Amino acid sequence: MFLSRVAISDFRTFPIDFSLELTPGPGVTLIVGQNGLGKSTFFEALEWCLTGQVKRLSDLPTEGSKKADFLARRLPDGKEAAKYGVELTFQPQAAVKFARWREKDGTAFKATIDPSESDLISALKAPTWKEPILALGSYLRLTHFLSQAGEQRFAVQDSKDRWSALEAPAGTERLNRLRERLGNRGVTSAFNRRAKEAQDAINNAEQAVKNWDELIERRNHARRIAESGGAVSQAELLPQLEMLRVDIAGHFGDFQFTEPSSPEACIRQIATRLDGLRPSLAGRVEAAKSLEPAPRQWRQAMDDIAKGNAVQSARQTQVVDATMTIDRLQFQIAEEDGHLKQVDASLEEIARGRSRLTRIATARSSLEELLIRERALAERISLAEVELARVSATARNLFTLADDQRRLEREYASATDRSEAVRELQNLYTRFLRAEGDAKDADSKLSDIRLQTQGIDKEVQEIERDRLRHTQSLHDCDQRLQRLRFQATTIESCVASLASVITEEDTHCPLCSTEFAAGELKKLVNAAASTSNDGLSAAEAAIENVREAIRLVEERAAIVASKQLQRDRASKNAAAARATADALQATLRLHQFIASSPAGIAIENRVATLQAAAKMRLDELTSSLRGSISAAERDKTATDAEVNKRSAESTLHELKEELAALRISRQEYEAILEPASQIGDDTARLSSELAKLAESEGSLLTTQEARSKKLAALSVQLRAAVTTRQSLESELLSASHHASELQRLLDILRISWNKSGFKGDPSAEALQLGLDEIAERQKRLAEFEARNRTLLEGHSSWSKAEEFGNLQKQITETVQHLECSSEEGARPALDRALGAARAQAQQATDARLFRDQMIDKLGAEARQYANKVLAPLNSLNESFLRVFSCFSNLSVSMGAKTQQTSVKLEFVLRWLAGSAESGTAASIRHFLSEGQLSALSVSLLLSMSTAYRWSQWRALILDDPLQHNDVIHATSFIEVLRNLVRYQGYQVLLSTHDLELADFIRRKMEAAEVDCKTCQFLGTRQTGVKYKVT
Repeated sequence: MFLSRVAISDFRTFPIDFSLELTPGPGVTLIVGQNGLGKSTFFEALEWCLTGQVKRLSDLPTEGSKKADFLARRLPDGKEAAKYGVELTFQPQAAVKFARWREKDGTAFKATIDPSESDLISALKAPTWKEPILALGSYLRLTHFLSQAGEQRFAVQDSKDRWSALEAPAGTERLNRLRERLGNRGVTSAFNRRAKEAQDAINNAEQAVKNWDELIERRNHARRIAESGGAVSQAELLPQLEMLRVDIAGHFGDFQFTEPSSPEACIRQIATRLDGLRPSLAGRVEAAKSLEPAPRQWRQAMDDIAKGNAVQSARQTQVVDATMTIDRLQFQIAEEDGHLKQVDASLEEIARGRSRLTRIATARSSLEELLIRERALAERISLAEVELARVSATARNLFTLADDQRRLEREYASATDRSEAVRELQNLYTRFLRAEGDAKDADSKLSDIRLQTQGIDKEVQEIERDRLRHTQSLHDCDQRLQRLRFQATTIESCVASLASVITEEDTHCPLCSTEFAAGELKKLVNAAASTSNDGLSAAEAAIENVREAIRLVEERAAIVASKQLQRDRASKNAAAARATADALQATLRLHQFIASSPAGIAIENRVATLQAAAKMRLDELTSSLRGSISAAERDKTATDAEVNKRSAESTLHELKEELAALRISRQEYEAILEPASQIGDDTARLSSELAKLAESEGSLLTTQEARSKKLAALSVQLRAAVTTRQSLESELLSASHHASELQRLLDILRISWNKSGFKGDPSAEALQLGLDEIAERQKRLAEFEARNRTLLEGHSSWSKAEEFGNLQKQITETVQHLECSSEEGARPALDRALGAARAQAQQATDARLFRDQMIDKLGAEARQYANKVLAPLNSLNESFLRVFSCFSNLSVSMGAKTQQTSVKLEFVLRWLAGSAESGTAASIRHFLSEGQLSALSVSLLLSMSTAYRWSQWRALILDDPLQHNDVIHATSFIEVLRNLVRYQGYQVLLSTHDLELADFIRRKMEAAEVDCKTCQFLGTRQTGVKYKVT
């Protein structure tokens, strides 16, 4: 089925009467216009009509527009339209209309749908599709719609949202629903609550057993104490406790009783006080023992400090001596360096004098040569000027003769062109006669084929009725087989899982808690697990029979289609032949020679006359040109004259430039000789001056060499002195660091010594005195603890005699509560209650374990099935991406990540470099460009549309898919669309704001004989969008 008509009324920017007729078959419809004219609104109207919402607008925040209906058109007066809606018509089978309207009822809009959404799903759903379609919008957005909004496209959605959109067509929704039911929060809370109740029962039973044992132990202990004697009354106990407190305060510091009237509180306070003193004393002992090496370390550090001070003093003296030596050597080096600079200055002055004298001698000899060359160049320039005048006169005569001959040649060329035009006219007339004969032959063949194909349309209608009947039958059989498979798979999976955990000794069902005899429950579960459904084979056989009938119908349809194709081709050939003949005839009549001829003259007579006139004119011009020289000779003579002229001009110019250069050189030499006139022209005097300069230069060079050697020796001594001082300073710094470390060690030893309670510097005698004092205090502490224990035992003996009676009474009450005949039977009764509580807890644990195993098993099946589903999708997606040519070294694939109660669909990026590859599961928006994201979204839509054939409406609704892409990608994309339309029978609705791109798409589709219609949005007005359809 195909969409044949779209009617929009007052939806956003569209008027009340917008209607677009589409071709109900495979083809492309282009929606063209500038941004803001309503292209995206047109696609949103389709989405809203089919799904009940515009996903892009539904996901936007509604702050400030909660009371407004943003889908109703705003009228010229600013108010909302009272009613708006969209109506879609599908063909070519029996017309299916679906309309969605919203009409204002008071302050709110009321929705109406005709027919129901379930009827629309039944009409769109393919008969071969097995899965139930619960959310039509999810299916359409996955395989039909491509939104212009990037955030709505499948590639950039959240990983959970991607899998939610894919799981229904992929067939894993049923397994995931079972997993969610078993692992949802309510079921988990119930299991947790039951486990907590069972654990609380165990804890209560264990606490009851523990309390009973403690009660018996306390009763027996009280009995032994009461029978042992040695009791101390409260009146005797308080004075003794006060005496003990005073003795403790005298040795360890004063403290007071917080409850002086309570003997128990006083005893506990004394015990706490003594317990707090013992760790302190033990700590002091450990600290004192740790200080045993301190006296020896102290003495050693003091000796090392004295030695270090002596070394530092000696090194400081040596550093001062080395510094004085360095200063003396630096002064001598500076003095020698000054002398060398004076010698260098004298040598430079001598070099400048020698250079000046040499230039004077050279300038005198060169000036004489220049004067001779200048006179010779003047004579050559005079001769060159005479030659140039002669060559110029010859060139002017030749050019005048050439102009006359060129005029005759132009007239000859014009006559030749007219003769060729007449010959082409003759050829055109011959082609017209041939095309007229071909048209008559094609009409004759078309008549014969139409006689052979009479009645074929009626046969096509019969085939379509049989196909529809068999397709509906296949759909019914497939639905029945799917239900039987679902029931068999689900029941057998659950029963098999039960059979794996139930043993021969189990007597209670883990699901309903029904009691059975030993072994009977196991037999029932095994029998249920092995039972097969006999209806599956019958349903599968019925489907095979229907498919065979459909195959026979398709064979008949292929034969009829072949005949139709033969008839259509013959019709097209006849029309093309007639069009060719008509076009050639029109071309003949519009030709300039035929159109300008007098009325009544036949075409063939007019052609003969034109040929004779053209031949006569050519003969006249040929005789005129026969006596002249050839164009090549004429051009050669003129070119030679022009070359001679240019050569003479070039020679004259070069001679003048050479003369100017000689005059400049003469002026330079004269400028050199003018200051040297005081020396005179005597060459002997110049030689004498040069000899004096050479003598002075030799003396200065000898002095320079001697002082350079002395300076090098002083530099060597200076480097040795600097190295010595650096070594001494390094040793001095090391000694200083060592002294600082020793001082820090002394400070640490003194701090540790003082913290341990010792005063002064560390010594062995002070350490021994401290240890003796601590031992004496520990001895006193032990005596006070023994006195406190004696008082405690005496008071316990006095109080246990009364406690024994109370404990015996509690035991008797517990035995009566447990309904036991004697005290010996109470403990077994408590053990039995504890065992029952543990058994119930184990049952709860086993049930939860069985639930978790079922979740894991369903998750493994869902993961395995998901990978099987994604494998062909990844293969298709990779093929489309290769065609789009925008992923040179990168591949993108989809992978399912299964969690406890959900599945995520993630993209895996792989970078290819030679034979190596690296991959990561990452957010593709961080790695891909906008163009690559757009190409990936289109590729995924095409992959899922071709993989999931759930709908009879094979269509693609693409809102400006090429807005982020270049020409190469656009061309590849159009080729893919053209093949989908030609070979897969797709109906494509595509928008673009680029008029040139739209024209390019139209021409590509028409070249492949693909139906292509263009709807151009021209502008907006008060009544809505203005458009035209071509």
